[in-house]
Amino acid sequence: MTEQRIDPNLHEYLPAFYRVIEDHVTAGFAVTINKHEFYETCKHLRVRHPNGLFSVLSGGIVENHYIFCMNNFREWFGRKAFLGEIEGVYEGAKPDFIFDERTEKKKIFEDFIAQPDSDFKNRFGNNLSFRDDKVVLPLQAADLIAWWLRDQAVSRPIDELIRDGIGVVNFPWKSFRSIPFEVMLFDKKSIVYLVAKQILFQQPQLAIYQDDMLIATSRRPESLQWAAG
Repeated sequence: MTEQRIDPNLHEYLPAFYRVIEDHVTAGFAVTINKHEFYETCKHLRVRHPNGLFSVLSGGIVENHYIFCMNNFREWFGRKAFLGEIEGVYEGAKPDFIFDERTEKKKIFEDFIAQPDSDFKNRFGNNLSFRDDKVVLPLQAADLIAWWLRDQAVSRPIDELIRDGIGVVNFPWKSFRSIPFEVMLFDKKSIVYLVAKQILFQQPQLAIYQDDMLIATSRRPESLQWAAG
């Protein structure tokens, strides 16, 4: 709902819309990442091949922060939903995803189909759809939460915004029911850890370097723990 920033008259309707969200939404989930920090961090990562040659990282995982976030959120959400660890989602549930139709459809489809882990795919439903966020209420609800989360992420200390993994958003209207929503925070250490983890999962023969320092190989899983801090 980027229109909130453009048309201040919309603000008078937001409390009523949020009441609808309170009546129908069990829980929420969000991802926060500083995209400039993401690209700067990835610039310093490279891989060493078995022949000793080095190459820079390439592909969606390091060239597109949206794809990076989606990959990791989907893995996290699918695991927790399948294990019944999310309030309102029963054990073994297979959630479907609805995307704003303006997102990168081709890349999302290709990435989802290319997942090598069939068990991973089985954690999700078959419905992967793209809809217009101007007419689909769930997408508008997600836009509302995301807009306020982003607005406060740049104006509040992160330890105030996220407490024990739970987002604490201060809305300028009265809330009648607290909606818990978990927030995945990708800082520099987690970016390094997750990029290295995904690369080594797909190509275990490689070694991951940050500038001239070795940080992870498939034979040294403890190095990934070090990279994660």
